[in-house]
Amino acid sequence: MRRRLAAALITRYSDLATGKPTFDLSAALEILDSSSLEVWGRLKRLGEGDTMLASKVVKGNAEDRRDATYVRYELLVDKNARSLTKTADYELKTFYGQLQYIVRIKIPANQPSLPPSPDITVIAFGVLQQCKLTCSHSHGLDMHYYKDMGSIDVVDVTSIQCLIGRTRWKNEWVIFDRSGPLARGVAEYDDD
Repeated sequence: MRRRLAAALITRYSDLATGKPTFDLSAALEILDSSSLEVWGRLKRLGEGDTMLASKVVKGNAEDRRDATYVRYELLVDKNARSLTKTADYELKTFYGQLQYIVRIKIPANQPSLPPSPDITVIAFGVLQQCKLTCSHSHGLDMHYYKDMGSIDVVDVTSIQCLIGRTRWKNEWVIFDRSGPLARGVAEYDDD
């Protein structure tokens, strides 16, 4: 997990316009070694948002309760990531996954690899295991299907949007994205 957190630090401080990192993996590992890390079990969105739980820290989901460890998150993804010659071209993509850990990092002031700062910098990352989507609902509802879990993503906690609902259907899981059209009523007004 240490290397994944270091990679997330590199991404956090990379130049957004070019996608170029401002420091390498060894510098990121040095920053982590000089920082204090805490693992948290709960994360609450501000503004009366959802309380999300870290699955590897908080135990005990009853069978008759919603699993508050599955979330929706959004990331900027470089469409040209596989090309070394093209400049970065970012698009916002939505992902779904299980929140496993919440890691709070307190970075001491004036780290040589970071922009100058007289104060401690606090960053929080979510460690998530991605749901490997097989398809989405054909009529545009925010319902997505998956069978397996995919790779581990380490993301800034501000990317984590909300809880999602899930239910077992046949031999797949169906995700209900409560933040999209399924969450809101749409009013239609007649001008007559």
